[in-house]
Amino acid sequence: MALCPQCRKPVSAEDEACPGCGASLPAPQAERQVARRPPSDSSSYAIYIGVGVFLIVVVLGIAALMTGSGPCNDCKGRGRVYCTMCRGGKTRCVACNSTGQDLQTFSTCAVCKGAAVMSTTCTACNGTQQRACPACRGTGRKPGAVR
Repeated sequence: MALCPQCRKPVSAEDEACPGCGASLPAPQAERQVARRPPSDSSSYAIYIGVGVFLIVVVLGIAALMTGSGPCNDCKGRGRVYCTMCRGGKTRCVACNSTGQDLQTFSTCAVCKGAAVMSTTCTACNGTQQRACPACRGTGRKPGAVR
């Protein structure tokens, strides 16, 4: 049984007014309408920011999955590329672009003396004519791929 808010005497749930003091009684809990206030601007912004961050994470996750697989485009998945600094295991002359002639005077190259190579062993590939792919660093997978 409920109590009157004014005189604190017991009243029944069906009474609209207190039989002792005549004060009007509030509506029962089941009938009472709960007034909900609209969400404040700060909580609305927090919801928008949360949804935005979630969508960004989902898009970046999908993009990472799409680009992270497959072989490297430069070495076709082999992890090694042919050395561009040597010809037949010997270092190419950079001064004459391995032509043996000076590009400005059209005479014999002073650096390589017309041989078009610099030394007996290439310093970039150690004479193997292949070196690790610079794009994937020898892994054979696309750069940035998660193993």
